[in-house]
Amino acid sequence: MPGSAPGYLNTPDDAYQLPNGLVTVADIANQRILFINPKTNTVVKQYGTTGLRYHNPPKSFEAPNGDTPVLSDGGMIVTEIGSGNTGQGYADRLDKNGKLMYSVQLPLIAYPSDTQLLPNGNLLVVDYSNPGRVIEVTPQGKVVWDYYKRSGPGELNHPSLAIPLPNGDVALNDDYNDRVVIIDPKTNQIVWQYGHTGIPGTAAGYLNVPDGINFIPPGAIPALK
Repeated sequence: MPGSAPGYLNTPDDAYQLPNGLVTVADIANQRILFINPKTNTVVKQYGTTGLRYHNPPKSFEAPNGDTPVLSDGGMIVTEIGSGNTGQGYADRLDKNGKLMYSVQLPLIAYPSDTQLLPNGNLLVVDYSNPGRVIEVTPQGKVVWDYYKRSGPGELNHPSLAIPLPNGDVALNDDYNDRVVIIDPKTNQIVWQYGHTGIPGTAAGYLNVPDGINFIPPGAIPALK
């Protein structure tokens, strides 16, 4: 039951628990980012204006589908799909108080999804399209890396999230190809894959429209017994 009243969401995407215990969520169709206290189930803070699809962060957004926390300084990267007053997709860097640090229009991307902040200060973002794409872009909007294949085994089909790995490779879930892949940016080749391309399944070695991945450093969680 979609809605915007207290207790309701409309097409929520990407919930994160922050170090202070609050949970953030991108409430796409309501054009807002919410901070929820899970102990009381109440919204304690909001970025964006409910129902207003307009690129003017942090006052308003054009369909925000990403709210990636920046744990190093308490800020956030908001991804805007676009198609509002500008028709373009954006990544917005907000500080811990919600103040806009910069907003970058994302070139080459038709449907941006889940922008990530890289250690070098650049942004990593995928194009949730077919063929899909992955780019690294500077805060000034310059593309410094681009992965895009129009055909063949390297073609992506609606990837929704790409993350950097410690060795410099990029991992992503290639949703409609039913696989997770790792790309070597030096060669622009897929160097590892889990799942059978375009064949959904539940047996070992298969995936069915994977929609998210995360990197867990060694030792971060107790070993399973």
